Amino acid sequence: MTNARPINQIRLGAIRASIWANETPNGTRHNVTVGRVYQKDGEWKTSGSFGQDEVLTLCKALDLAYMWMAEQRRGSAAASASDSGPEPVDYEGLDSIEAFEDDIALMKSVREAEKKRAR
Repeated sequence: MTNARPINQIRLGAIRASIWANETPNGTRHNVTVGRVYQKDGEWKTSGSFGQDEVLTLCKALDLAYMWMAEQRRGSAAASASDSGPEPVDYEGLDSIEAFEDDIALMKSVREAEKKRAR
């Protein structure tokens, strides 16, 4: 059995979206798996469970994964330029959450307004 690895990963804090390539007779198809990394008793673990405060970050990671896959499907020059494959996308060092702060703030305010209306 080969040790398959994702061809790309979107990382936003503890949230990860791993992109996998599947070769088919019709060409390469991409799939995504998501997880949340955490540390317990000094050991790193992964969970498929997300808290309310993590859902928006999960959505953004999936959005970025979708955009990456769409770019690959269009046959971007960047993806085909390297024989070693694309580099993982790590938004951790790029103010990952801050870059999406406005989107998150807007979604939270909409959620709060919906809660008030439901009362």
